[in-house]
Amino acid sequence: MNVLSCFNISKSVKDENLFSEVSFGLDEGEKLGVIGKNGAGKSTLLKVLDGTLFADEGQVSINNSCKIGRLDQNVLYPEGCTLAGFLRLYPDFRI
Repeated sequence: MNVLSCFNISKSVKDENLFSEVSFGLDEGEKLGVIGKNGAGKSTLLKVLDGTLFADEGQVSINNSCKIGRLDQNVLYPEGCTLAGFLRLYPDFRI
């Protein structure tokens, strides 16, 4: 069962094209890894997938049973907080 689909999504930031015409789908149980150089648009793509940003073009469809978790690169967390403690602060986050 397809839980996430992207069709021809494109995103530019400050007149710089980060990615264009990206299309893929993920079925239940599949995982996605995103690899690329710094500034290539990896984090931006993940933000488009989780709805934090909108694609300039194209469509993202997510099944209601699908939850997307994303951990920002620069996270502020309470002093002395362990990773396990941090994840308990966000019970919907899944690895």
